[in-house]
Amino acid sequence: MRFCPKIFNEINLEPAHISPCCNIRGLQTPVFPYSGGEIDMNAYAAFLQKTADELQTDSGLCRGCPDLESAAQPRTYGISFHAVSINMHRYFCNCKCVYCGLWQDRKRKEPYDPLPGLKSLRNQDALAENCVISWGGGEPSILPTFDASCDWALENGYYQYIHTNALRFSPAIARAIRRKRTAINISLDSSSPAAYKRVKGLDGFQKVTDSLKKYAEYDPGALTLKYIIFEENNSPAEVAGFIRLCKALNVAQAQYSLDFRETNSRKVSEKTLTTAAFMIKQAQALGVECVPSFIDRPWLEKINAIAESI
Repeated sequence: MRFCPKIFNEINLEPAHISPCCNIRGLQTPVFPYSGGEIDMNAYAAFLQKTADELQTDSGLCRGCPDLESAAQPRTYGISFHAVSINMHRYFCNCKCVYCGLWQDRKRKEPYDPLPGLKSLRNQDALAENCVISWGGGEPSILPTFDASCDWALENGYYQYIHTNALRFSPAIARAIRRKRTAINISLDSSSPAAYKRVKGLDGFQKVTDSLKKYAEYDPGALTLKYIIFEENNSPAEVAGFIRLCKALNVAQAQYSLDFRETNSRKVSEKTLTTAAFMIKQAQALGVECVPSFIDRPWLEKINAIAESI
């Protein structure tokens, strides 16, 4: 039988639905209509069971997803979410990254407040004690409802992982960092103002680095800097500067990723793969921890093979 542990262990809030995962591969994934407010766990539990049953058919649901597993015997799961992803603000951002077209969508609606949904999950005992709340987007720190939700998670003991572009310094994020109850991930994708503007669509490199320095004053170990490597920024010199910046800020981790547009269309260039391998070697030379982010095995194997040959 086919199954996915995420079905009963993770939940993702999207603009018009909730689902067990964040669809980064353009597959047919399960969606449950939702646009804010309390979450009816009885109805959602029935939907999850229907999803688990449909995976045993040839409907095409989740076909080709590497997260699918096989088992000889049926497995039983109780619903206990160990991870909540918040992405209902996908279309709202103060950045204009060239690899993301969501900020250009003119049909977007004002994002709903995620707090009623979070509270209802807690009230229905659907959140595991060690549940991690992950903020994606879009840019969470510009949401008028972000501070209240972030503070609620902090006061109720939930660890948060926040993806932010750091164009705005957030006091709520700083409070969580100070209490060592959050980590933040910033896709900087550059190491110079010119490259930042080319990739991110605005002149914000100084604002971002200023915010990073402020966050690092509370705890540099809470910071992860990411570099999405693709045709616009696959310069070894730019990547080398990025690793030096990671070292200077003493961040916890550097990450490298690929552009989903290129991976989904299988158009990742050899230069991009070589630059990713170069980044690994540069990080090793400077003693910076460097790990892949959302890179499927075939691409990762190619990158690692190149790194071994350098």
